[in-house]
Amino acid sequence: MNQSSTNLCFILLLGTAVSSSAAEIHLRSQARPVSSLVRLADIAQVVANDSQQQTELESIGLVPAPVDGQTRYLGIRELQDLLHLRGVDLTTLRFSGASRVAIGADAEQPGRRTNRLSTQEAGRAQQRVHQALQQYLDAQAPGANWQIACPLNAAQVAAVSQAGGAIQVSGGHAPWTGQQQFQLRLIHRGGTQTIGVTAQVSLPQAVVTAARPLPRGAIINASDLVLQPSDSPRLRAGEDLFHEIELVAGMETTRSVAVGEPIHARSVRTPQLVAQGDVVTVYSRAGGISVRITARARQAGGYGDLIAVETFERKRFFARISGPQQVEISAEPAPAKRPTTAQASREGGRRAVALANQ
Repeated sequence: MNQSSTNLCFILLLGTAVSSSAAEIHLRSQARPVSSLVRLADIAQVVANDSQQQTELESIGLVPAPVDGQTRYLGIRELQDLLHLRGVDLTTLRFSGASRVAIGADAEQPGRRTNRLSTQEAGRAQQRVHQALQQYLDAQAPGANWQIACPLNAAQVAAVSQAGGAIQVSGGHAPWTGQQQFQLRLIHRGGTQTIGVTAQVSLPQAVVTAARPLPRGAIINASDLVLQPSDSPRLRAGEDLFHEIELVAGMETTRSVAVGEPIHARSVRTPQLVAQGDVVTVYSRAGGISVRITARARQAGGYGDLIAVETFERKRFFARISGPQQVEISAEPAPAKRPTTAQASREGGRRAVALANQ
């Protein structure tokens, strides 16, 4: 074999090697974008030996999608320029298919049905996406009960309905709640397609439950409590429940509470610092002068409650509880409505515990 023949064989072999490792970009003649940004997967079928390379190519954003009723044409030369501007090495790609693609809301991709999808088909597509997102999020944070809202537009529903294989999900970011952007890789008979979706992800609001059995009359510590997701059958919506441990710590139980049972507002109260019939010290302060007398409580209450008090001379008045067996005179002529436990402040609860322990 002479030298020229050897060089020719080498060039042919080199070309074959390059060709076998190149990714195939098969341009469609028509394309319907599924989001506001036209991606390479929308307008072409991408086939590559490296799955990661294929996914990266499919997700490349090219141009904004045309507004409804309009069509944009993208030629293969313009496509190559756009890919080059995005840092893609064109020597690793092989182009085939149409010389240009018509992009528009009315354009139909090959294999798409032109009739409108039924409500049942749209529901199935929505359910498939929800399940795929659920599985993806479960893999990121096992054990969480994700609440996902991901409405699909007509183009996205059509794309999902045409995908016969599994839906591969990527994207999103920790802590995985709030508005999240995901990419769905859809498996078609002729290849794959990647679309972007927006989902609102949340977790059920947690409620305060008992971490150990709490007897009636117990002063609750923060270590006695634990937060649990409110999706449990025992934690029914609409109940007067607490969602912060700090609001319950320092309260007193009005009945026994079992382990795992939610803490209801009716189950706790501010700690009783004065019992009905207790002898209390009454303080009256005005203009720098402090007067102290002894009286009997006609009502029970906790810190800050306004109760009826009677002197040993049978004179009644109202006073506000300021400590254990201790009240201060109030000028109010009638008792104010007691605040509910749910409205009790954290500072008041802590102070009540401190006073009760004195």
